[in-house]
Amino acid sequence: MKVTVVSPFGFCMGVTKAVQMAEKAKQEHPNEPVYILGDLVHNERIIASLRQKGLTIIEGDLFSLERQLSALPDQSVIVFTAHGHAPKWDEIAREKKMKIYDATCVFVDDNEKMIAEEINRGGEVFYIGVKNHAEANAAIAINPDKVHLVTGKGSINPSVCHVIDPLIVCQTTESQHDIQESLDALLTFFPKAKIAAKRCLATEMRQDNLSSQEDKYDLVVVLGSSTSNNTKRLYDIAKRRFTKAEVWRILSVDELKEKTLRPYRNALLVSGASSAANDVIDVKNYLENN
Repeated sequence: MKVTVVSPFGFCMGVTKAVQMAEKAKQEHPNEPVYILGDLVHNERIIASLRQKGLTIIEGDLFSLERQLSALPDQSVIVFTAHGHAPKWDEIAREKKMKIYDATCVFVDDNEKMIAEEINRGGEVFYIGVKNHAEANAAIAINPDKVHLVTGKGSINPSVCHVIDPLIVCQTTESQHDIQESLDALLTFFPKAKIAAKRCLATEMRQDNLSSQEDKYDLVVVLGSSTSNNTKRLYDIAKRRFTKAEVWRILSVDELKEKTLRPYRNALLVSGASSAANDVIDVKNYLENN
């Protein structure tokens, strides 16, 4: 089978930073429990590896995680995930004199700073994102009364906003297609809105490069976790773009081995930003040789 790989592939900068920071926390505190507040990144294989190295993953929704953080012993070693976190968590951690390792992705951090600055100026924010996603929850937690979640053009309620020029921000892993639909709808209600829809560069490049591929493939393989929003968006783009192709989402080459490849001759492979380069290579080699 002929295989074309969409670039870039391998971990994005934010995933690499997060994994390195979690490992550093354990290396610097080898004899203490190290707690990660939620899934560090959206990759089950990475999470399993961190558990094997002795780190403790604390699971739960935004409010459950906050309660569990409050219940940890003073001076605990904690790692905040790549997806951002509620500002109140910083206050709790400081009050309890915890040792903090903050793995927040730089693009997520930029968004959170813009939101906080806008609210401090007396403004309000519409946040285009995914309901209950960790990144969206962290953004809304900055000020739930002034950060309004938009999950699609049909979800917009203009009456919740009390300014004529809200700031529009988007989850860093959203697709340009989904952002644009919501953005256009918001602008009909708020033509003076300020737009700061900044996305993760690795996500943007993957989506743009996938969208620019010719519709000539009979199989498209999207490599990444079902919990990863950027992987889901790649899958959505592939389903829309490649009308002649079968589209699969897999976590690893092991899932690919359960599928029948015989009918397919020309495959396109794209990976989410939380997939390792060696996983991409494993899938490529398997496709080419089976």
